[in-house]
Amino acid sequence: MDADLNPLTRALPWFDPRRTALFRTLRPVLDPADDVGTATDAARSLVGWAWARAQPHAGRATAWLALTDFVACRWSTTSFLSDTLAARTGAWRPLARTWDTARVRAALGTTGLLPSVVPTGEIVGALRSARLREAGVLAPGALVVAGGHDHPVGGWGVHQLHPGAILDSMGTAEVVVVQTSAPPSPVPTAVDISPGIHNASGATVLRVAELARNVQWASADPDVAQAINLLIAGDAVPDDHLFSGTFVPGAAGGQPPAFTACVPAAPFSRASAVLGAPAGLGDRAITAVRTITAPDAPVYTAGGWARSRGWIDIKQTVTGRTARVIAEPEVTAVGSALLAAHALGRQPDVTTAARLL
Repeated sequence: MDADLNPLTRALPWFDPRRTALFRTLRPVLDPADDVGTATDAARSLVGWAWARAQPHAGRATAWLALTDFVACRWSTTSFLSDTLAARTGAWRPLARTWDTARVRAALGTTGLLPSVVPTGEIVGALRSARLREAGVLAPGALVVAGGHDHPVGGWGVHQLHPGAILDSMGTAEVVVVQTSAPPSPVPTAVDISPGIHNASGATVLRVAELARNVQWASADPDVAQAINLLIAGDAVPDDHLFSGTFVPGAAGGQPPAFTACVPAAPFSRASAVLGAPAGLGDRAITAVRTITAPDAPVYTAGGWARSRGWIDIKQTVTGRTARVIAEPEVTAVGSALLAAHALGRQPDVTTAARLL
């Protein structure tokens, strides 16, 4: 961003394939770190920082902002970074709430471009927008409240309904998330850690698995795409290749999916394999998170994929778990609204406000 918080570069999406090559160049100059809360891979903001530095006009930058916080920063005229997003950078220590300055300098060049890190759910300041005020959509005294990483915010909303519940959130990626009363010790390698939301002594524990990109890749074959659509809609039943392992899902930072040499030729069998693999990834994510929280913690399923009857049936077949599907289609939006109410000192009835179950 320049001094007026105007963007100088485009964002590099976390799934962009260019990240893989960038990460290979960056990885050798990064100090080892086992306390940054997340795996060091091509999907981290570290790679986006290194990419942004090489773009035209980057020399005029006065701050780096996360795209997710950008609108809130503009409305509040304040540069800040929500702590659940700082935890995704690969350079922030979520438990100590400090930056790994060596990593920041290696990727971003300087710590001077980093904004203040703000706890998710904290009031940032007044909402200043002449256009919104003229449109009549702002109440008097409208405020900006820090949001952050969408899945933890949605998971916090579900936590208000059932403390300790796990949210299996399925959109572009599948993210399994839970709020814990204390940080895990030691931190397992299979999960990511970010600060607890409205829980200074706790933690947000999550694991991310590729989902939508796998289906998009396989759908380049129109016959496979047709079969996938039938299976997801529940208008067909997958065959035994659901468990074949002949499809290898994509990995963080844009590494592409692939079929193995043993992949079947039939489009319907390929479609079954394509859907079976990410269903298994999601199950392993739930297992990893459950090792940290209560073993009998309920799992609630949400997101766009949760509204596909066939996909839910496939998940249940592969995992052997009964899916508790949340009816509310916008769990993150509800979680954000509840965070805002909490920041204003209001205590709405969660069940009535959320309609989550």
